[in-house]
Amino acid sequence: MRRKARRLAAALTAAALTAVPALAEGEGPAVVREGNSYTVTYQGEAGRDYLLLALRTGADPKALEVGDILYIDQARGDETGLVLFENIRPSVNQDFRVYLSGTDQAGETVYVDKVIVSGEASHEGISGILVSAVDEDGIPARSVEIGVDGSFSVKLATSWTYTLSVTKKGHTPFQTTLTAGDENIDLGEVPLLAGDVNGDGKIDGQDLSALLYEYDREGGELSADFNETGAVNVEDLSLLLRNYGKGEEAGA
Repeated sequence: MRRKARRLAAALTAAALTAVPALAEGEGPAVVREGNSYTVTYQGEAGRDYLLLALRTGADPKALEVGDILYIDQARGDETGLVLFENIRPSVNQDFRVYLSGTDQAGETVYVDKVIVSGEASHEGISGILVSAVDEDGIPARSVEIGVDGSFSVKLATSWTYTLSVTKKGHTPFQTTLTAGDENIDLGEVPLLAGDVNGDGKIDGQDLSALLYEYDREGGELSADFNETGAVNVEDLSLLLRNYGKGEEAGA
């Protein structure tokens, strides 16, 4: 039965925390990568249930916090005592270590190979930009906020396909699908176009109407204040008109 830590109920997580004994290094469970997942085997006792925990590197198994658990699973030893865990995916981007409750063994640390995906987002204003990546199964892999200069660099595990998004309020989003291979990926300039007031990915009459509704207003929560001066004025109108008709429907 496959479980991911983010989907566990609070009761199951609490049970897992109390189930981990003081574990020691040694001839522990063997971890083998198979494609985009891992298989863990351990020679245990026939008919005995084992709880597997994949913990982030550096986590103390004797003093766990909820965020330390990347994956949890349970299996029973077969007639020969072999314990098999298949299709394990602790996290596509974090190094981890496997522990088995009820034993004094821990697996070796698994270091996940990663590549760097970089780029530079062009935008208006002074606030940060969100860069996020979701893997092919829809599981969030990375989410970082970058500064006003727009440059970003994120690490993604190799051999995975991701949907990478770069977003900012009031701007059309950038989205691309990429597969992380052996080489770093430079996306170059990532254009975020000012004028998308309603956040639907395109700049059209609806956005213009929303801007005109806020025109000449001042304040910190204005949706059409693209350059973030604290007011919606002719500068914001000029930005929207410059990008009018661009966005999702125009293939930007």
